[in-house]
Formats: sequence, structure tokens, C-alpha cells
Amino acid sequence: MTLVFVAAVTVCLAHQSAAQPTWGYGLQFDGTDDYVETAAAVIPDSGDFTVECWAFCPTAPNSACEILSQGSAGNAFYLGRDAANNVRLGDSWVATDIPFPLGAWHHLAVVKTADSTCLYIDGVLRTNRVFTLANPAASTGLRIGGQYGELGEDWPGRIDEVRVWNVARTQEEIQAGYNHPLTGNEMGLRALYRFDEAAGVRVYDATTNHLDGTLMNRPRWAPSYWWPTLALNGPNPLTNQQFQPFVDPGAVVKGSAVAIAAGFDISLALKSDGTVVNWGIGTSNRPPPTGLSDVVSLAAGS
Repeated sequence: MTLVFVAAVTVCLAHQSAAQPTWGYGLQFDGTDDYVETAAAVIPDSGDFTVECWAFCPTAPNSACEILSQGSAGNAFYLGRDAANNVRLGDSWVATDIPFPLGAWHHLAVVKTADSTCLYIDGVLRTNRVFTLANPAASTGLRIGGQYGELGEDWPGRIDEVRVWNVARTQEEIQAGYNHPLTGNEMGLRALYRFDEAAGVRVYDATTNHLDGTLMNRPRWAPSYWWPTLALNGPNPLTNQQFQPFVDPGAVVKGSAVAIAAGFDISLALKSDGTVVNWGIGTSNRPPPTGLSDVVSLAAGS
């Protein structure tokens, strides 16, 4: 954990390009050996299903890695990336030839019916096949952050808002709900993992099915913000203070911001990749330490 405290503050205005829902926590996986596992199967072993999740991966790996999986050899369902950074889907499809988007939060949805399988990224249909994807066996639990069994293929990034349905969701339903929180009582929703516990060794299913999971090998709780990007604007950050709003098209924070902090003559933004940016007159004489990474919280004082 890294905490940043800066003895300074300038009050600046932040402009958000779209409405900002409340953000919470997700899980950071080290890509080595940590994962979450449920005791019982979550993805249905027969019939239609839909699997949704938000995932963040900063860079392309040199080997396969999975966001989640269930089943065993021959029937396994998994959603992840191959060594060429293409999305891969289960033993009965594997390589989709669709590039996995890197460096930001993205929503992925897989919809399986009796005669087709569709892959959506950020609500957009990217590919589909007219064949039936195998249902995973009910003899194993759902694993989040790695491949089933002892195969590894561990996820090197963050995961949040895993949703499993026992129905095939339509594109309209996915687009209407993928960037909005759920209540847990939606029709056909089998399991919902918000990962907002922020501590402990358990993740709790928000539905009445109580298909809870256990953290294995210490994945780390981390801020999660998978809604629109925050843009920070102001004219000359060296002269604007005294609680004056400012506008500067050149001051833009690329990537989703999870928090901002304003002080007397400096402001800070914590980005979803765990790095910190700053602006204001105080940046010249009281800058944050350089080279920060994996930051989870920040504050600015006077």
C-alpha cells in the first residue's frame, strides 16, 4: 500500500465528460499465483448463459492468462487472452482473433445460446460463431483471476463486477446495463461479485444464491473505476489559485481517475492504473515523490 500526503492545496475545478456514479473496489492480481475461487459451480452446466466482467490489464503478456474460468479439460469455459493478446473463449472456441484492449478498464460479455456464441466488448458485438459453446462441468467452482485446476494462466491486472446469468442476454440488455450497478435481484442473475468488501479473504455474491468466493494467495484490494474518463482543465496552473476556476485544454489526465484531492496550491489525481498526476503552483516546490506506483489513496493538506 502506498499513501500520498502533500502539504499543499489549490482548489481547481474538474470537468467530467459524463455522469459519475459511485466508484468502489476491485481486485488486483499479480499474474503469478493469486485468484478467487467459489466452492460450488456458478456458470450453468446446461442451457443458455451470459458471463460479464470488467477487466484492466496494463500491458500484453507473453503467455495465456484468464480473467475467469470454470470446468475441466474438454468442457472448460474461460475468458482471457492468449500469448498474441487476442481474446480466448473456452476449450470449444479458444482463439477469437479479437485483440484484447489494453491500458484501461473494459467490459467483456460472452453470451451462449443453443446455436451461437457472441463476444461483446464495451457493449459492441465484436464476433460471433454459429455453434454451441460447451457448458462447463458443475464439478468445479468458478475461478476468478486464473485458469481451472493447476494450469496457472494467472491474470496480471485488475478485475471487477463479475456477473453470471442463467439466460442469454440480448445486445440491448448488455448495452443498457453494463456500466450501471445492479441490485442483485435482476431476473436470471445467478451471481454478482462487486468486490467492494475492500478487506478480508472473502468475496460475497450479492444475489440470494450466496455463491461466495475465497481469496487464494492474497490478491490485493484496489480502487476500481470503470466509468467515464475524468478530464482536468485549467489555464495557467502556476498563476491560478485563491479558489479560482481555471480552463486549460492542455491539462488532461488520460485514463480513468479514481480520486482527486485539492489543497492550497496543488491538486492531485489518482488514476486507475495506480499512478498519480499533479498540477498547480505547488508542483514546483512540493511535488509528490517520483516513480509512484500501486497507489491506493491520496490526500492534500495545507
